[in-house]
Amino acid sequence: MADGYTIRVEPDFIYVVSSEPISLMSIQLFFALVPDEARNAGVSKVLCDMRGVTGQLDTLERFQYGSRIADKFQGLKTAFVLNESLIDPNRFGEKVAISRGGNIRVMTTLEEAYTWLGVKRKTGACLMSDSAA
Repeated sequence: MADGYTIRVEPDFIYVVSSEPISLMSIQLFFALVPDEARNAGVSKVLCDMRGVTGQLDTLERFQYGSRIADKFQGLKTAFVLNESLIDPNRFGEKVAISRGGNIRVMTTLEEAYTWLGVKRKTGACLMSDSAA
């Protein structure tokens, strides 16, 4: 897959892993690749394992990316698994996306993501352990 992203197609969803630092380029690549990959695979669920991502977003960036997620991921149920340090305590970006019709959730563990998406974890399918930071 493209530098910085691994995308694996599972029977009911795609599993995306990134450990890239947050940058305009990495986010543009994410928006260009991931929704199309899910649609091309014929699935409507996406699990984004972003626990390896580093950096920070300001409030305006959270608003802009939340809006863009709602648009680009329309029709896709998407779980974002992030380290707590990257998550706004008020879940502002998530709220922006949801208010614009996005079906997304931000969480801190893969187990939460699998449960919310309603998909099963394939044995040995985890590319990073739940305890990875």
